[in-house]
Amino acid sequence: MSDPTLGQAVQTRINLAALEFELERTRLQRGLWLGIALVVCSAFALLALQALLVVLLWDRAGAWTLGALTAAWGLPALLSGLSWWRLNASGPAPFAQTAAVLRDDAIGLGGLWKGLQRKEQQP
Repeated sequence: MSDPTLGQAVQTRINLAALEFELERTRLQRGLWLGIALVVCSAFALLALQALLVVLLWDRAGAWTLGALTAAWGLPALLSGLSWWRLNASGPAPFAQTAAVLRDDAIGLGGLWKGLQRKEQQP
């Protein structure tokens, strides 16, 4: 098997970066949709809770209905918030593998450069 060429090495790095970019894009899209669900459901839960407090303090009629609405909007808000938190807490650093490979490449190229300089300095 032949040694990889510089073009093949660069292509491998580009492919790795593209793959990690796609994974990060997908994670960000999912986080955006969960964030939207969190905001919308939380807003409805707060509106229903305020209406519930008004009804409870004003009259007993309709309190159970508004309580059910508060629970119906509050539960999805809670679940969306927990899912969003887990998504952000569990993900790896963006482009971690690409950065590690590029660091290794820099170390290798640094050693190669030093070796070339030593050869030039020898009589």
